[in-house]
Amino acid sequence: MLLFFKKNINIFFMKYKKLKLFLFLFLISLLNFIIINIKIKNNKNKNKVSLVIPTKFRDLYKIIKNIKYYFKFIDCIKNLVIIGDENVEKNIGNYRSSFYNIPYNFIYEGKLINVAKIKNAIKRRKKNAVERTGWYIQQFIKMAYSIICKDDYYLIWDSDTIPVKPLKLFDKKKKPFFHVRKIIAKPYFITLKKVFPNLGQIYNYSFVTEHILIKTEIMKNLIQKIEENNNLIGDIWYEKIINSIDLKYLGNIGFSEFETYGTFSSIYYKNLYIIKPWKSLREGKKYYNIKSFNSSDIQIISKKYDAISFEH
Repeated sequence: MLLFFKKNINIFFMKYKKLKLFLFLFLISLLNFIIINIKIKNNKNKNKVSLVIPTKFRDLYKIIKNIKYYFKFIDCIKNLVIIGDENVEKNIGNYRSSFYNIPYNFIYEGKLINVAKIKNAIKRRKKNAVERTGWYIQQFIKMAYSIICKDDYYLIWDSDTIPVKPLKLFDKKKKPFFHVRKIIAKPYFITLKKVFPNLGQIYNYSFVTEHILIKTEIMKNLIQKIEENNNLIGDIWYEKIINSIDLKYLGNIGFSEFETYGTFSSIYYKNLYIIKPWKSLREGKKYYNIKSFNSSDIQIISKKYDAISFEH
């Protein structure tokens, strides 16, 4: 009788532990849902900005996992825009329940750029550089989004990057921030000089970070100037960029949309942005697993960095 009683008591406590774990996980999910929706409501009276993330299917899970951090830390986001290929379009519906009631929409990349044209332009110039096509496509997508954007600004964010502390996009007077870092890649400026002969490296910092707040009007103007430049070879602006890249850099780091936009806006739209330093842990993969990354890790990293990236 005593053994029977002990056995049933043990079964009861085992089930109780599982119930406690289930309730704990449920409450965490509920709390994230409430926090995110409060943030969305609070942002209604601020500058409204779409968070735009181009992605491949292999990285889609990162966006799903990181949504709660985007809306927890990044100020004044109104919705999420995911841009991708057919594979992303086909599978994104399976993740719908993971979006915490966040307004989001998907844009097929083919509506913004001609992928085949980009691939052929690279292949014509250097066959073994074709494997770098995806890297260029992502950059041109970020630029081309300005053509359909109806807001004054949009925020581009890398899918493999997680913010770890509050990030303000505008100051109290609604002046936008431009985050910069010290690492500078010279090949970017070689291409920039060919596309815009009167521009070049003028600062001792780089505009290349894991995100960028773009003023729609400026990016449209930048694209238009490239399009109208008859000295550049190509039928469309991104062909002209590809044809301006030095062959020895085409298969590596031949162009940067961030560096190009940053320099262009600094010269032609002086004093629009407030320059602010940005520090991120780019080699996050060495120290953490993105699938098990959690709030405790964020507390540690945020003491030194603004964000962490899990680059391939």
